[in-house]
Amino acid sequence: MRAFNNSTSELKPNPAKWIALSTFSVFSASMGAVQAGNARWLVGGVLIAWGILGGVTCMVALFSKRMVLRLTPEGFGFGTLRKRYFYRWSDILVFGVGSIGQKRVCFTLREFYSGEEKIRRINQGTIGFDRFLPDTYGKKPMELAKLMEDWRHRHAQPHFTEN
Repeated sequence: MRAFNNSTSELKPNPAKWIALSTFSVFSASMGAVQAGNARWLVGGVLIAWGILGGVTCMVALFSKRMVLRLTPEGFGFGTLRKRYFYRWSDILVFGVGSIGQKRVCFTLREFYSGEEKIRRINQGTIGFDRFLPDTYGKKPMELAKLMEDWRHRHAQPHFTEN
């Protein structure tokens, strides 16, 4: 974790996951070469292409700034290979841990938050939260959820509802 003047922190994705996936990609490409050497060109070609694509994707993910979880007084941002996300602390109702094949840090957005209705509805039905983080950033899920909740409590502006 890298901190900037006590008001911004960055957490990098767990490199072990990307190194393991990269190793699997190299293994797939190697098996493809073996298959191609045994005159199984179609299977070999698919495995080689899959291995190369996977390896490149893993290396991009491992070294990309986009994949970092960035905590600021305004909110938090994280990215996937496809898209970058940013949420304000005041838009978050709660952080917790849910299971999406494995334990992940999840969060629920406040009812007034507009956007992402379809994915929020799907996630609420399956995991009980609106969204989840793509990585645990080298921390245990509960530890990261507590850290996120601490940041939310410290920086979220209070919301008042009219009666």
